[in-house]
Amino acid sequence: RRCLRVSWTARRSNLSILKEISPECSLEGQIVKLRLQYFGQLMRREDSLEKTLLLGEMEGHYILNISYILISNLGLLGNGTVIWLLGFCIKRTHFTTYILNLSMADFGLLTVTFIDRMSFIVGKYFTYPADDMFYLIFLFMYTTGQFLLTAISIDRCVAVLFPLWYRCHRPPNMSTAVCASIWGLSSISPAIHFTLLLSDFNISSTLGIQIIVNGFLCLPLMTVTTLILFVRVCFKSHQRRRGKLLIMVLLALFFFIIFSFPLNAVFITLFVLHSVPPFFSQYAFILSSLNSSVNPLIYFLVGRQRRGRCRQSMKAIFQNVFKEDENPAEAGEISLETQFLSTRFEIVL
Repeated sequence: RRCLRVSWTARRSNLSILKEISPECSLEGQIVKLRLQYFGQLMRREDSLEKTLLLGEMEGHYILNISYILISNLGLLGNGTVIWLLGFCIKRTHFTTYILNLSMADFGLLTVTFIDRMSFIVGKYFTYPADDMFYLIFLFMYTTGQFLLTAISIDRCVAVLFPLWYRCHRPPNMSTAVCASIWGLSSISPAIHFTLLLSDFNISSTLGIQIIVNGFLCLPLMTVTTLILFVRVCFKSHQRRRGKLLIMVLLALFFFIIFSFPLNAVFITLFVLHSVPPFFSQYAFILSSLNSSVNPLIYFLVGRQRRGRCRQSMKAIFQNVFKEDENPAEAGEISLETQFLSTRFEIVL
């Protein structure tokens, strides 16, 4: 069997390790095992500087992977609860269709993150092309979530700025059609990339197009709509209650803009400069996982009743925050606008 000989040498400690690596094995996994073997020999020596540096580096990677797993577990639990409640326990509405699909995208992203990080901890590394496939699935779920949040932000802006038109002229199945289109659109670039990847083609331009769409289309749109909703919430009359649904959407958009900006910056930097500091990309990915985990917490905190000591079930909390979609939070404004139009009609008559 043909093997590749790899030598690991550290000048500072004068240690050298020679190991044979099979071409069928994951090169990254074998290098990590080689470093662990070097670390074991280093621990038998009395040199303190090299031991301290290597121990600190490995401890940092271990803590980072544990953080990934904890965040992923909490996010999987939260998004799984949202999928169960909105999919099977609560009446489906126009807006909950968006939230259900967003939770499915977040659940898929966190599942990929959890499996990938667990493989590093247990030492079972994925070989080519499985490792690239995990990355493409992550990118697919991330892009889908970003498109869905963009659609949600535009939907809420139209509902707030044009409440009467939104209520009377919105197509009944628009949210379902939009979500299906988003899933299909998000899958095109990763599917083409993976198909050509199996044929040993390099098509980084396809991912580059998707990155440009994410960074230069979705993010600016979400930023503008978030500012519009924020101004609407802040300058709304104090005599009228601010809708929970509007506050929930505003918080979800706010956290996404903050947590997703580093990852979008990493993608754009890789596309333009073809390199990025490893620590920056690691923290950018962990922030994207944190963003996918925080949405269920937002739904819970906004939907729960602040007054009263009675405990509410999760179903009641979610019904409390999403019931405004049946009669939108701006229902008062709709009635006022209708009254204004009817008054004008009477004056004309």
